[in-house]
Amino acid sequence: MSKLIGTARICNVPFKFIEADSDDDAELESCQAFCDLDEAEILIRKDLPRGHYVDAVLHEALHAIWGCSGLENVIAEAAGLKIGSKKLNRLEENIGAVEIELT
Repeated sequence: MSKLIGTARICNVPFKFIEADSDDDAELESCQAFCDLDEAEILIRKDLPRGHYVDAVLHEALHAIWGCSGLENVIAEAAGLKIGSKKLNRLEENIGAVEIELT
């Protein structure tokens, strides 16, 4: 069962942070978390270890910024890449690559 764990305004869009598992959303079968821009939701697998959990939340928030701010379009145009292309998707994943260590 999914659970609302928080909210945030990202680029002035109200997002919900939802803890869930693959029974709640099939997208979570193949990833730790994902950002659904259409629904303004960030879903995080509830079974993630604490360190991965924090990384996943920040990583998906960066996806939200990338998508909601128009940054994706600006970078795609500047780099001559198509929206949805593998190269642009890899660039987005690398920009959003984070590892946080909390004590």
